[in-house]
Amino acid sequence: MAAYTFPDEKFPEVRAAIGTEVDETLLPDEVLAMNIYEGEAERWIMSNLTEEQWTDQASSADYAATLYIAGLVAPTLRLISEEKLPAGFLKYEPQDLAKQSALLLQNANDAITAIQGDDATTEDLVNPNFFGLAHRRCPPRW
Repeated sequence: MAAYTFPDEKFPEVRAAIGTEVDETLLPDEVLAMNIYEGEAERWIMSNLTEEQWTDQASSADYAATLYIAGLVAPTLRLISEEKLPAGFLKYEPQDLAKQSALLLQNANDAITAIQGDDATTEDLVNPNFFGLAHRRCPPRW
């Protein structure tokens, strides 16, 4: 059985899926090519599609993998929210990267479901487990 391989020339699309401000300086190809991102997406494709499905519908499989990688890496980014310019400060609206990650992963699952056809349900898909940071609780005021 052949293995699905994500085409590395799609890395700019992964960055664009996260946001237009994400460039190769902020998110290098070497990071995207890591086993925890690209390798995980390749395993996800192979666990959800048959070899015939990912070869016959390669562009759709690549699209799903692109969204999946973006969904995995998005919550790890720290985007700039403020810049100091000669004329003053420029503030950006903060992004909820965890929410964006969930949306990207859902879109990836939808793309896989479309490839699988009418037989598949969302429960059939293998989803990643995420861990979040708990908010620090303030000590009680007595």
